Formats: sequence, structure tokens, C-alpha cells
Amino acid sequence: MKNSHIGIRLATGFAIVVSLFFVANLLLVGISFKHVIQDVGQIKEKTLPYVLVVDEMDTSRPEVQRFLPTFLPFTTAPATKSPMRPPSSF
Repeated sequence: MKNSHIGIRLATGFAIVVSLFFVANLLLVGISFKHVIQDVGQIKEKTLPYVLVVDEMDTSRPEVQRFLPTFLPFTTAPATKSPMRPPSSF
């Protein structure tokens, strides 16, 4: 290596540095993909079933709201939980 030209030594050093960065990036990308795969699995197994149930509940909400006044005519919105008084005559 002592007898080689300066250009060859610089190119070799630069190639070593670039290859080290390339290998480090490959490792980091691999680790990141591993975490993404784990997160997707967790969403698939734990979160998605709840989202589907909530979506199903949301689609049936208008039907419940449509029939609610026939079953409970003297109630206000469910959030207040206070009964509505019939109108008083003056």
C-alpha cells in the first residue's frame, strides 16, 4: 500500500467509508421494517376488530334514533338523561 498512488489510497478510503454507511443504512432499514411489521400485526389483531365494531355501531345508529321517539316519547337526548316534561298549558 506504501507504493500505491495517492489517488488509489483516497479512493480506497472513500469506498470503505461509503460501504460502511451503506451497511449501516441496510441494518437500520431492516430494523425499521421489523418494527413496522410488528405494528401492523398489532393493529390487525387488537385495534382493527374494535374499529369494525364501532363502524357497525355507527351504521346502525340512525335506525335506533329513528325508532327511539316511539319507545320513549318523553325523553330528551340521551346525553342529558333528564326526562322531558310534557308541555304545560297556560
